[in-house]
Amino acid sequence: MEDVNGKIMTQPEKVEHILKGGCEFLGIPSSALVRGEIGTRSGLWKKKRYLIPVLYDYTVLSYTEMVDLLGYNDLPALRRGYDAIKNELSNEFYGSEKTRTIYNELLNYLKL
Repeated sequence: MEDVNGKIMTQPEKVEHILKGGCEFLGIPSSALVRGEIGTRSGLWKKKRYLIPVLYDYTVLSYTEMVDLLGYNDLPALRRGYDAIKNELSNEFYGSEKTRTIYNELLNYLKL
């Protein structure tokens, strides 16, 4: 992936680009990525889940590394978020057209 100047991004630069751009696109404050800063009632955690498959598919980060980056309490919580989004992105009967649209718009916004 290249930045605006045509230079190839390093992995840390790509991660930063995804996190910053993802928060911008999804309308969530960067504080939502800090563990304990958002509650389950805010609904921001639902938006934050979109970043999991993007980071997993477009970087070399492991799930364990993403736990801290995205402010999850533990690995099972992150995996549940990943599984939920992946199920909604599927073309199976439980998939969601709205989720697919948002996800594809996010990838387009990030130029991935």
